[in-house]
Amino acid sequence: MKLKFKSQAFQTAAVTAVVDLFRGQEWRQDTFTIAKEHQINIDAGLGVRNALTISDEQLLANMNDVQKRHNLQMTDDESCHFCVEMETGTGYVQ
Repeated sequence: MKLKFKSQAFQTAAVTAVVDLFRGQEWRQDTFTIAKEHQINIDAGLGVRNALTISDEQLLANMNDVQKRHNLQMTDDESCHFCVEMETGTGYVQ
């Protein structure tokens, strides 16, 4: 059995829109290993938590840029809550 996936422009555009929401976010990378019998203490510097470092104002500006690009109604609410949902049924079995 082989899985075949095709690239679809609408899905690429959706992923790009989500990524563009976070333009300006600091990129952080860390390498660590977790053993089953140990717990990680993020505050002790063991690992990197998901931390948003851009301001609500920047998030709103990014969101407005994405909305303009896709001819969507502009949002002026700075609370910036996002829900990302995508269909995943794009592969087929051959």
